[in-house]
Amino acid sequence: MLGKTPLFVTMEEPQYGVTVSEHNVEKGAPITDHIQKEHTTLRLEGMLLGLDAAKLRQDLVTSMERGQILRYSGRNLFKGCMITSLSTAHDYSIANGMTFSMMLRQVQLVKPEFTKLPPKVKVRLNKKKKGGTKRKAPVKKSTNRSIQKQTYRVASGDSWYTVSIRFATSIGKLKYWNPAIKHQNLRTGMLLAIGYIATPRQSSVMGQPNRTHRVRLGDTWQSIANMYYMPIGLLRDVNPHIRQLKAGDVLNIPTR
Repeated sequence: MLGKTPLFVTMEEPQYGVTVSEHNVEKGAPITDHIQKEHTTLRLEGMLLGLDAAKLRQDLVTSMERGQILRYSGRNLFKGCMITSLSTAHDYSIANGMTFSMMLRQVQLVKPEFTKLPPKVKVRLNKKKKGGTKRKAPVKKSTNRSIQKQTYRVASGDSWYTVSIRFATSIGKLKYWNPAIKHQNLRTGMLLAIGYIATPRQSSVMGQPNRTHRVRLGDTWQSIANMYYMPIGLLRDVNPHIRQLKAGDVLNIPTR
């Protein structure tokens, strides 16, 4: 029986072998340093009999062409084998069938490492022009993410350009954060919003020259606001970078 196909076998001839590697030496016989086992084969001869003999032959041909792994059981047990050749013959001695000669070969099955291919990765290629491949221009990373919410007091000699360089941003971004004074030239003492958009109340005082107050031990938001006769909310608005007062902090004090 080969797989599910019944066979009338008259001869089984298993063959075993190894490959011996040899190397010539200067004197004496060649030396051997490696022996590798070869695949075991089994030659079968027999007959396919009955009204369905042609169908049995076609089943064997189909199994051979598809490379199916089969199991043969007879005088010899042959597992994990494939049909590598098949021939049939018709003569007068067999009225309802044919003779066959077949070669089986044992194979070693290997389990694949991947059951499916990894996902495709899209690769972007630059278009080639005369003179070589066009180099891709470096992409500028936005620096606004690293800018902390704060206010900046304009110093002598400052301009929109120098302040933008100081905070690694653009002039357009600075003016976007300070809409009330975006059409003005900067003057010493003015306050600029950095990293946030100034509210209308903040803008009303930030565009004017301002002074500072250094926090002393015991100072509170309310005591400082009372000292300069201003609402506590306005004092907090022009100092968004300070959440909790500590001695030594420098507060911006808007002038009226």
